[in-house]
Amino acid sequence: MTAYSFRPAGPDDAQTIFDLIQKLSEYLGQIEKLTACPDDFKEVGKGPHPLFQALLAEDQGEAVGLCLYFNSFSSLRGKKGVYVQDLFVTEAARGSGLGRSLLAHVAKEAASEGATYLRLSVDVENITAQKAYERIGLSAATDEQIRKIDGLAFEQLAALADEI
Repeated sequence: MTAYSFRPAGPDDAQTIFDLIQKLSEYLGQIEKLTACPDDFKEVGKGPHPLFQALLAEDQGEAVGLCLYFNSFSSLRGKKGVYVQDLFVTEAARGSGLGRSLLAHVAKEAASEGATYLRLSVDVENITAQKAYERIGLSAATDEQIRKIDGLAFEQLAALADEI
């Protein structure tokens, strides 16, 4: 088994993060949804309250895994948590347990900062990831459903504030 090294990403890793996000969107067959650019990831870990953090897994200096996440808060629990936005392992490293290791490292760091839970969403067609998450212990939520609004609909909703 390969011994991966793990490290927090910084602003200098923006291109690497982007490259892994691009590979993730290709893997999911959703490359047309990718509108980010490398500069968008230069905010990683910046300031006392970063928008997001990222953990990179490397094999002999080459990035082979990414976990991009941010802090969250549960009003029902009254507790801090962590939300994993993106988890990706390159094809060569799949099946090695690297995804689980990335999640474990993020969970450990979050727990050390007072977090009590981890959440993520998974593409409905990514059955392989769903099964892997189940093996790790992440159960599918049956009591809630993710909703989204973006693009023009988001802009229209925001404009409603001026009319109300």
